[in-house]
This record gives sequence, structure tokens and C-alpha cells, in this order.
Amino acid sequence: MNWTEEKINQTIIDIKKKSSEDEAFRKLCMDNPNEAIRKVSNMEVPEGLKINIIENNSGVDHTIILPPKSSALIEEVPDQVAGGRCHRHIPCP
Repeated sequence: MNWTEEKINQTIIDIKKKSSEDEAFRKLCMDNPNEAIRKVSNMEVPEGLKINIIENNSGVDHTIILPPKSSALIEEVPDQVAGGRCHRHIPCP
């Protein structure tokens, strides 16, 4: 079986559910995300793909992950950096 968008989305749902019910699994998510993903999906994370799972702090409604510092990024994608594109999870005004 290959990773599909549907499989990825279901895996994220499963990780969130299991981590809210199982403290040991929650710790595994933080310490070894690839192993946590394997446990809920029965699939390996593709080699070279790095996953980072972070805990949401109480009282925080949304976490924004900043891209790595790079002047090349700003030069290559000025519309995205300047807010010229909507994120699929955040509706456009």
C-alpha cells in the first residue's frame, strides 16, 4: 500500500486520538514520530522524510510553523511569504 492523501489524513486523525488516550503513545510521538506513525498506520514513513510532532499548549488555538531561515526562500517565493497564497487549512478572506 502506498501513502495517499486519504491515508495521511486518517493517520493524523488516528495519532491525535491515540495520543489523547495513551500517555506512552503520546511520549512516543514526541520522541520517535516515525515509529508512532508506523504503529497507527502499519506503514513506514518514506526514507528521508522527517516528521516533527509537537504538543499544543493549552490556551493556544492555532500553531504556526515558521519555515527555516533562508534569504533564498524569500527570493524564490515572495507571494507565499508575503501572504499571497491561502493555506488549505485556513480559509481565505
